Amino acid sequence: MIYNDVRLRYLITTVVVLVGCMFIACAACQRTAPSAASRQFRRRALRRFYDNQVVPFGLEVRGYSSEGIRSRYFVVVDVDETPITVSLTPCGSSVRWTLTYHDMNFDTPRQSQELFSQGEVNSSRRRLVDNVWSYVGRQESFYETLSSPRGMYVLEVDPPASDTAYRMFATTSPQSAYGSLPRDPYVKIDRVSKTRLSVSWAPSPAAWSLHRPIEYCVALNTNTNFKSHCELESRLLGDLPAQVGYHFSDFGNIDPFVVGREEAAGPSDDTIRHADSLQYYCVCNETSYTFRHLEPGVKYYIDVFTVDTDSDRRISYRGAYAHTKRHQEKQHVLRDGVRRAKTIRFSSSFRIFASPSRRRS
Repeated sequence: MIYNDVRLRYLITTVVVLVGCMFIACAACQRTAPSAASRQFRRRALRRFYDNQVVPFGLEVRGYSSEGIRSRYFVVVDVDETPITVSLTPCGSSVRWTLTYHDMNFDTPRQSQELFSQGEVNSSRRRLVDNVWSYVGRQESFYETLSSPRGMYVLEVDPPASDTAYRMFATTSPQSAYGSLPRDPYVKIDRVSKTRLSVSWAPSPAAWSLHRPIEYCVALNTNTNFKSHCELESRLLGDLPAQVGYHFSDFGNIDPFVVGREEAAGPSDDTIRHADSLQYYCVCNETSYTFRHLEPGVKYYIDVFTVDTDSDRRISYRGAYAHTKRHQEKQHVLRDGVRRAKTIRFSSSFRIFASPSRRRS
């Protein structure tokens, strides 16, 4: 009886300790949920974007254009001498996008919003048109001015090759567009074995200097490094139009990339596995990760992305690649007159070499 009581107490203590460790691990990797004010801002901004094609400041949005059809979006500036940064990131294929400034005679700062809600802008209010930016390619590109007058920027997107999705971001704070990567934005290979690969990266300065809710996501595949998170989305899900409509319960969670996510082995990881060995994990605020269950002797490409959970802004580190170690074949040499025993295991491989005997003189 005494032995059974001691054993029972030991089992109960072990279970309590394990549950406590799991709780601590989950709490350490728990994501910071957007605040109520942030969620309300996202709802209003996305409603305005999907209704009037007005790109909100401080929130990255997803667009889609068909080949041969030009899409048009608007960036409205209500106050003179405002710093403006506009970026566009192609997903699946190259795009041609231009930015044109229109000087509008607004009587009040809010009159610009009322004009766009009507669908068209009265031509009598248009005083000046200036082409300020043009780009063709697959890279993320920026337009920036430190002092913009009050008016309207028209962003036109025309895919020259095929239908494609893309991400747009406009901000009045240049640091939010460029400042999330550290000075050393490279993914480092820490350790490589036959079936595991460990990587690390420097933390984003936006997390500790700007106090932004930053989390990190890692991706691994056997084909290439991704230029952007948007390209990764296109690889996994294809170039799909963004889902729109007021029937969604939460505009802040509209994200086509969540399709196909599964529970990972970790407490709060988001995981995607693809047919070509593509793996995707979100690791909260961790700055290192170990990929497991890999194939020996294979070249893998690793990418790391920062994700601002408030603005949905996603920026990629400089990717890396590494080869997992190969299985070393064991060589056994048989000599003349020497008996050797070898146990052969299932699926094991080895070679046997017979040493030629020396001729006696």
